[in-house]
Amino acid sequence: MHKIFLLTILLACCSGCASIATWHYSDQSLTNFLQNRRTHCDYLPRVYSGFYLDYCWLNSDPQRVYGSAPMALLLVDGLFSGIADTIALPVTIIRQREYGVIPLARSAKAPVTK
Repeated sequence: MHKIFLLTILLACCSGCASIATWHYSDQSLTNFLQNRRTHCDYLPRVYSGFYLDYCWLNSDPQRVYGSAPMALLLVDGLFSGIADTIALPVTIIRQREYGVIPLARSAKAPVTK
């Protein structure tokens, strides 16, 4: 019973971590983070950025995903990041229109959505 309680507390503390990271860290830091994990994503949109950060992390080379975070934790964080991103939608829509997406591919150009 105690293990379930502690796991619930841990998951609640980590809820929406990817969303908070995308709002807090610079575009270059996010790009470096995902490039180091060899993501297969070409860009990171600012709208629902936390959810997409988790998705791009899961869409990385397998040894880069499973070695750094448990897959289940990324899936749970993706759910809570989606909720946090929905709450922040009015702000992130404006940032998306103003700055466009965050390019992740080293050689490819990311589409600009405005």
